[in-house]
This record gives sequence, C-alpha cells and structure tokens, in this order.
Amino acid sequence: MGESLLRHHGGDRFEAFSAGIRPGDVLPDFTAKALAEAHYGIEGLVPKHYGVFAGEEFDYVIVLCDTVRAEAPALPVAKKRLDWKIEDPGDAKRRGVTIEEAVRENLRHIREHLMHFLEAECPGERR
Repeated sequence: MGESLLRHHGGDRFEAFSAGIRPGDVLPDFTAKALAEAHYGIEGLVPKHYGVFAGEEFDYVIVLCDTVRAEAPALPVAKKRLDWKIEDPGDAKRRGVTIEEAVRENLRHIREHLMHFLEAECPGERR
C-alpha cells in the first residue's frame, strides 16, 4: 500500500518500493479493493520479500509495524529510517475487526504518516 500511496502523492520526486517479511504470491484482493476504493492505483504492485533489496542503499526505509521490527533485523541500508506505528493487519481478528476493515484503517494511517513525511521533505509542494 505504501508504494501505491507514495507513487500517487509523491509524484516523480520519489521512486517507491514496498516489501514485507511474509509476502504472498499475488496482491491480496482485500488490499487491491481498499486501494481502488480510495482511488489509488495497483498497477505494477507485486508482493516482494524485503530480502530482494539486500545490498541496496535507499534514501529512506520506512518500517510500518512491530512485526517487521522484530522479525527483520537486516533491513536494507538507508540514509534515513522512519518507524511508523501501523497495526499488523494479520492481527485483525484479535482486534475484533475484519481483515478488510484493518486494511482500510491501515491505508488511512499510512496516508496520514505519508502526508506528514511529504510536507517535511517537500515543503510547499502540492500533493
């Protein structure tokens, strides 16, 4: 989701990649639906393991949840690392919400964090 949102709001100022610790083979339907409902593109989004970026250096690495912090000690190298506290949607049932609700909630939270990030890194630019 972060990749789609940054492409949308960041325009050509950033090259965005997204990866996880346990990616599936395809973009989950509930993720695609949440992005489409919010008018974000899914073109080119493919689940990837963070290990595919081993050895690469990035300007930013944004870590979204505690699960990643706990299970992925060797994240790609970055000039700046940002830690955003986003609930793992896999914990939806424990929290008493559906996976669809959890994904939509996460989308809202990621967007909020991203807008603050863009304002800090690209002040005065339109999104």
